[in-house]
Amino acid sequence: METYVWHLTHELANLGLSVEVLCQSVEGDADPKITLHRLQPSPMKRRWKAMRDFRQKCDEFWRSYRDKDQVLVHSHERCSFHHVTTFHGPPMKAWSETPWYQKISLRVRAWHQWEASEVCGGSVRRVVPVSSLGKKRLAQLYPQCSDHLIDPIEPGLMSKSRQSFSGVGDSIRAVFVGKEWKRKGLLKALAVLAALRSRGVAITLDVFGPVNPELRGLHLPNWVSLRGWSVSVPYSNYDVLVHPAVQEPFGMVVPEALVSGCRVLMSDNVGAASISHECATVKALACSDEEWGQALMALVGLKDVGPFRFQTWKEVAARYLDEVYRV
Repeated sequence: METYVWHLTHELANLGLSVEVLCQSVEGDADPKITLHRLQPSPMKRRWKAMRDFRQKCDEFWRSYRDKDQVLVHSHERCSFHHVTTFHGPPMKAWSETPWYQKISLRVRAWHQWEASEVCGGSVRRVVPVSSLGKKRLAQLYPQCSDHLIDPIEPGLMSKSRQSFSGVGDSIRAVFVGKEWKRKGLLKALAVLAALRSRGVAITLDVFGPVNPELRGLHLPNWVSLRGWSVSVPYSNYDVLVHPAVQEPFGMVVPEALVSGCRVLMSDNVGAASISHECATVKALACSDEEWGQALMALVGLKDVGPFRFQTWKEVAARYLDEVYRV
């Protein structure tokens, strides 16, 4: 979400828009054309209480803001006075699906109220999901807001360079990326590759994201290498990204891998599953490890496939200008 906001605001400023950002912290050198309004961080350690403080401070800022009629407010958080929200997801469970013991939780009730306000608040004109998967779920949860739920606007990529998909050597080089390794599906990835190796397939797995203490109790075979946390992943060194995520609103790892010439095998719970390319395969998470393995072997059998193209952040900003702000 933070990357999305950073690049979008900077590209909007480059397009000549007057951009002001209300935030709690700035993690880089912002463009001087962007006006920054920083809020004092909350002393609360619990996330929902910190969010409650953030909302209150945002409301105070807006009450004192002049020329309200001259601005369009685009939020990426659970604010209450925005006109446009980009919903990064995943959304909460439906209230009817929430267990009774969670319904009496102040934390759970607060998150439900804030999400409903973000999507269906009185000032909201447009809700922008980042994937078709997210749009479908929001439509199910908030049918009363369907008139301002628009087609998704996916994230963009910084690099314009694209690589073709080359052949695979004697040993298949697979990669898994995800700090939240359980949600990203590391256990499924290990099971799929173990099934292939039991058939005599030479395949290894490099894991980026988690470090040893976070994987306590998980036995990793010698064909798995932990690469730890990295700002960037050298996808061009690998033949296939295995991404059997349990829940993934979008999944930037997918286009990042594809533009680097790395094939992708992902679950149907990944928002980026809507990407159409010969070297991107989607499998239902419920499919067996053997079926996943067959799909992986079919992928690595592809060679001399042309490069994958994905939208740039400049194109993302242009879409917001034409499809969201001017409507």
